[in-house]
Amino acid sequence: MSRIHHVFLFTVVILVLITAGCTQTTGPNALMTPQPTPEPTQVPAAPAGTGTIPPGAAGTQAAGTCNADTMNDAANCGGCGYACPANALCQQGQCYCKEGYTVENNGCVAAPAGSATPGTGCPAGMSPCPDGYCYELANDASNCGICGNQCPSGMICSASTCSNVPTESTTAVPTTTTAAATTTVTTTTTITGAVSPGGFHLSCAAIGLKDCGGTCVNTSTNNGNCGTCGNICSGLKPTCCGGTCTSLKSDESNCGTCGHKCGLTSTCENGSCKAKAVVTVWSKSPLVTVKVTVPKYEKQFELPGY
Repeated sequence: MSRIHHVFLFTVVILVLITAGCTQTTGPNALMTPQPTPEPTQVPAAPAGTGTIPPGAAGTQAAGTCNADTMNDAANCGGCGYACPANALCQQGQCYCKEGYTVENNGCVAAPAGSATPGTGCPAGMSPCPDGYCYELANDASNCGICGNQCPSGMICSASTCSNVPTESTTAVPTTTTAAATTTVTTTTTITGAVSPGGFHLSCAAIGLKDCGGTCVNTSTNNGNCGTCGNICSGLKPTCCGGTCTSLKSDESNCGTCGHKCGLTSTCENGSCKAKAVVTVWSKSPLVTVKVTVPKYEKQFELPGY
């Protein structure tokens, strides 16, 4: 090896040693952290059946992340940025048309007039569900917008959409109406049906009652609607028994209480059955014997015969 080569190698070794022994004074340079590129959320297909549409097509997802409940948020249904169309709501990450709307061209449009099943028996503002009850889908947290849509814990249903509870709210205080003192009114059930956990029956007839002006009543026992709507029991016959106004103080078929009958030899006095006076007549020529029996008293008379 030539002398020049030896000098060159020696110089390189010296430079390496010097460089290794130097101390940094400026510290390490900060690394640029790249922003993560979000991957589109995989959204499963909507369940088959009328009234459902899939979420927004893949690729329409907005960049970044979102602070949303992607299982129930109509603006982020199934993933950030997957917005349901107008008149739809998000349930379990799928878009569904609201009550009264149907699917058309991947959107929700008002159902044609007359397409709903007539005669559901549901009061105004309520809709029938498969369980046989009527629900107020606009405000029912267990059936929000459509039957079976359960809002997450801590949320309420408002305008058919699950939403957070307002920080301030006003609760209307129900008014109480007192019946007139001259009329005894029995407790009735509202037309929304016999109260049942989670819903209401479809109609008064479904629970064996009669609709009287928006209230389900039993016309067999209701003193304000006895036998028929509006027939009020009052005065000498203030009680409704079997659809007829009567007096429990003197009615031998309803003595004291409805259905309590007195015997053939008893009468109803002040709500109690008491023995009647019994007159027995037989002929014994030339006299006629008359036997009179009343409670705790018996007397026999003999009268001239005829």
